[in-house]
Amino acid sequence: MQRADRLIFAVLSRSSKLRHVYKRWLILKAALSMIIWRRATLPGFIAIDPGNICNLQCPLCPTGSNRSDYPKGVLTFEGFKTLLNRAGKIRMLALTVRGEPLLNQDIFQMISYARSKNIVVEIHSHFSLEKDACFFEHLVSSGLDVLSLSIDGVSQECYARYRKGGDVELVKRNILTLLEVKKRLRSRTPFVVWQYLYHRFNSHEIAEARALAKKLTMRFRLLPLRGYLMLADLKADDATSQSDYDEYWQDLNDCQVRKDLASPLYTWSWTARLRCCELLLTLPMINWDGGVFACCLLSKKESVFGNLYEEELGAIWNGAKYRSARLWTMYKKKELVEEDSPCLGCPHRF
Repeated sequence: MQRADRLIFAVLSRSSKLRHVYKRWLILKAALSMIIWRRATLPGFIAIDPGNICNLQCPLCPTGSNRSDYPKGVLTFEGFKTLLNRAGKIRMLALTVRGEPLLNQDIFQMISYARSKNIVVEIHSHFSLEKDACFFEHLVSSGLDVLSLSIDGVSQECYARYRKGGDVELVKRNILTLLEVKKRLRSRTPFVVWQYLYHRFNSHEIAEARALAKKLTMRFRLLPLRGYLMLADLKADDATSQSDYDEYWQDLNDCQVRKDLASPLYTWSWTARLRCCELLLTLPMINWDGGVFACCLLSKKESVFGNLYEEELGAIWNGAKYRSARLWTMYKKKELVEEDSPCLGCPHRF
């Protein structure tokens, strides 16, 4: 069995397309299980938050804007091992939920520990951090598979419009240093992705950003910036300014922008037809204190589905709250709902 685990790990760690296929397989398997047995198969992909702290003040982020009532904290390495061991058989791990993961001093130990268990690890970071040369050597030698970077502009003016407190020139220097260390250590990992959240104030730099990403041998991913009220557990009165809404950030007269904003989050055509929420089927998000969120669109203490320090993930994953949320998104029948959850009123589900 250990040999099979190593083989699967080797395959998934070497190809983004195969990782994509694996995620689709998890979704299909869980959806069919829900339809036939009303139970979802255990996830092979989870997200664990190293800490919901960040050095930027992005206005639409519950962490950066300090508008989330969830307690702030940092995950310890021992706590990480406990959470990962309680999660069961995991093939892929995202060390990112609500904060900047590279601020956690134990992050490299966490990556190495997960890799020792034949788990593919990915991290999402803004990368606007002052770090010494040793940091980049540890980042490469830790074995991290995928590093996704939020860079929403090429010039400081465009970048800082949303990434408040960030320095795009520092980000560029960090990328060049990382690529140089990868070359020196002859490492093919981490695979680096440039994620660009476009809005009306930075759209004119998309072509330049795409060209720079290609020059740096980075994959380029373009997504629309959505308003703060996309969060499923927030109410209209949670907004504090006009900049919380799509109308401030996007030109809603543009047909392509409207189409991008209207596209269901985290779905593909097959699950859209079944009205399945992919995150409810495949990706539990575990906070630094063990609290389990069903997706990244939830941010409040009242929205947790359970605590991994108190229960095994299997018990939470097929508990009444998760099961009710899945059946509601799939069938929209109140008689199937055993327990209330914020997913029942989610404005983003088909």
